[in-house]
Amino acid sequence: MKPVKPLAGLLAILFSATLFAQAETWPSRTTTIVVGYPPGSGIDTTARFVADQLRQKTGQPFVIENRPGVLGRIGAGYVAKAKPDGYTALLHPASLVTYPYLFKDVGFDPVTDFAAVTTITKVYYVLTVSPSHVPVGSVGELTAYVRARPGATAYGSGAANPEIAGTMYKNLMGLDSVNARYPGLPPALNDLLAGRIQFMFTDSTLAMAQAKGGKVRVLAVAASNRMLTWPEVPTMVEAGIPDFGDFSSWMGVFFPAGAPMAARQSFSRLLNEIMASEEGKTHLPRFAMDPFPGGPEATQEFVATEYKRYAALMKASGITPQ
Repeated sequence: MKPVKPLAGLLAILFSATLFAQAETWPSRTTTIVVGYPPGSGIDTTARFVADQLRQKTGQPFVIENRPGVLGRIGAGYVAKAKPDGYTALLHPASLVTYPYLFKDVGFDPVTDFAAVTTITKVYYVLTVSPSHVPVGSVGELTAYVRARPGATAYGSGAANPEIAGTMYKNLMGLDSVNARYPGLPPALNDLLAGRIQFMFTDSTLAMAQAKGGKVRVLAVAASNRMLTWPEVPTMVEAGIPDFGDFSSWMGVFFPAGAPMAARQSFSRLLNEIMASEEGKTHLPRFAMDPFPGGPEATQEFVATEYKRYAALMKASGITPQ
């Protein structure tokens, strides 16, 4: 007679079989996409576009859940600890890999605690001012404006990349300006428009909408290249700061570590199809984003590489974990 397998072993086999069956038919029920930033932010806008397209393609519900706070860390931490069944996902920018350099106690590892699905877009951060309150037309003029008012200006940061970029700009130019941290970019932008802060790096999505109405002036992009969808905006290096780093960002989708590969591959295929569709091609230029397709394995490797790249950027910016 063959020995009977222990109950624990049988349960493990049954659980694995259940996950496999779910992955094979993914999605078969509601999928929650967590966004670590408030409604109205650039990443929230894209998440809602993607969720709507996914509902149309699959006939299954895709729900956006905003969990803003601590530069997006709260939402990321929630997904890192979620059940890895392929039905709780994180849509997040490159700030995911910066948290260990910004905070002493993160609570998760940005590389090993997530199962990458795909990258979807390239995102840019641009240096902006409100022309009604800060009448400058270039990065050089802004530098002179801030330098003439030591300790009397502030720059807003509502996400990790904008905070790092703003601090690098301040340190490279020797400016005496205060970092005002916000729970997201939209409230920081509101204070910029009201004159309570004098400059900020914000995502190109928010900036483009305000720039069209003349409410903000875009001075430069914090990247090594100009944007395809907004080519007239110079880079920070072209604007006169040769040592400025590349803070171009990206949006990616992640499951908790351990999620079924079949679900990751199915989700990746759907997302890449959406961004390559006519609807996706229309969405991207409207929000000054470039396409950035990927897949589970390539994105997992890319995130690990980005994690190392940001180590050098953080050192150059002078920011230490708090």
